[in-house]
Amino acid sequence: MEEGTLLAEVLGEHAPVKSHHHQGFGRLGSGLRIAAHADDGAVEAVEDPSRRFALGVLWHPEAGEDLRLFEALVSEAVRYRVERS
Repeated sequence: MEEGTLLAEVLGEHAPVKSHHHQGFGRLGSGLRIAAHADDGAVEAVEDPSRRFALGVLWHPEAGEDLRLFEALVSEAVRYRVERS
């Protein structure tokens, strides 16, 4: 995980992931930043720091045992709903 990213805040410095893709990022869209790399240097996650919770991952969090990414999404959705009430 890249230091200072939302993803690092959620998952810490390292996280084992289930990744078996054959495609990757060619270049990032405007405003996006790299949030994580694989050991081989491939970009595994991006985020939009201008949004309150905008993460994109190239691994399969639903296939792993670590639920922190889903828990963070649900927690943020709850906070958003409370703020809008």
